[in-house]
Amino acid sequence: MAQLIYRALKSSDINEVTSMAVRYAKALYPNMRPDTSKITAVLRECLQNKGNFAEVAVQDGKIKAVLVALVHDALWAERKIANIVGWISESAGAGRALMRRLIAWAAPKRAIKLIGLATMSDSVVLTCYTVLHRMGFTCEGGSLVRYN
Repeated sequence: MAQLIYRALKSSDINEVTSMAVRYAKALYPNMRPDTSKITAVLRECLQNKGNFAEVAVQDGKIKAVLVALVHDALWAERKIANIVGWISESAGAGRALMRRLIAWAAPKRAIKLIGLATMSDSVVLTCYTVLHRMGFTCEGGSLVRYN
C-alpha cells in the first residue's frame, strides 16, 4: 500500500469529495437529504478563494481524507475565523495530519483569530474530541475552538 500524500484540493477532486461528503452526511444525519450543489459550491469557493483551506490525503489515487475550512469575518469576535465545515477521514491518522496542516497554515495568518468546529450532538465522537484537545482545542460556546 502506498504512502498517503497530502495536498491542496484540485478541481478534479470535487466529485470524489462530494460523494464522500454525501455518504457521511447520510450516515450521520439519516433524516436529512444532503445538498450536493451546496457541497460542490463550497468546494469551488475554496478553489477560487485561496484565503480558505481545503486539503486532501490521497493514497493509490483515491482520496482517503479531506478537511475544508472557510475563513470569514466573525460576527462576535475580532478578526476572522477559520470555520471547519468538513472533516472526513477514512484512513487512520490522515484526519489528524490534515488538522495539523490546517493549524500550521493558519499560524502565520494574523487575520485569523481562531479555528472552530461545531460539535452538534454526536457528530464529533469522543475520540475526535480527545485528538483535538491534544492539539490545543477547547470547548467554548458549543464548539471546539483553537485560538491562533
